[in-house]
Amino acid sequence: MIRATLLGLLFCSPLMAQVNNCETAVPFVDNSCISFSPPRASVERCYTFTPPGEFVDFTFVAFVPQGTCQDAVTTYTLYDNFCNELEGNPDGSFGGLLPFQQYRICFRTTCPTEGVVNFLCAAEEVALPITLLEFTAEPIDRGVLLMWATGSESNNQGFDIQRSPDTFRWTSIGYVPGLGYSYQRVEYSHLDSQPQDGVNYYRLNTEEGSDIIAVVYRKDQPFRFYNVAGQRVRP
Repeated sequence: MIRATLLGLLFCSPLMAQVNNCETAVPFVDNSCISFSPPRASVERCYTFTPPGEFVDFTFVAFVPQGTCQDAVTTYTLYDNFCNELEGNPDGSFGGLLPFQQYRICFRTTCPTEGVVNFLCAAEEVALPITLLEFTAEPIDRGVLLMWATGSESNNQGFDIQRSPDTFRWTSIGYVPGLGYSYQRVEYSHLDSQPQDGVNYYRLNTEEGSDIIAVVYRKDQPFRFYNVAGQRVRP
């Protein structure tokens, strides 16, 4: 999956940092930070949020004085709006949610031996529509067979397949519908039945784009020439 995080600085008072659990969760604000005074060995912050889709991915970053809390343990716990625990994990990614239903997310970080936390930033990462695991092409008797796989899909309508003779001029040669939402590996394929004789460049025109792959197709003697973004070449 391709993701982006921006961390800003929105300070809260030390008093607000002292009491915060699932019952006292506050609305989540992206790119927000909070300071803890005095610093402490274990901190917890809980937020309410309403997902627009079935998937969310939170990143809470704890800052500690230099050289302290080298063995911090981090957990994320998802609750429904009544503080019934639904799921926990160490990375803040949760799927299978009901869009536009309110949930609560709690982040905890603990320093088991020594060290303290004095600053905490929270962000909801931007999850793009698909996680593209691979994209390959292979010449066959009937043309060029394109194959790709996704690891996750979020409101993915489909894939616009494009071909180019030079990586500058692109033409759509087909469209393959997506699954919409998926959290497991899904494989796709498309046959270009009319490749040009010589080098053919291909890409998937999705929101985040894809690598460009190249295949040399010879009608009389097809063979494979594959590269990623027009650079790495392998037989």
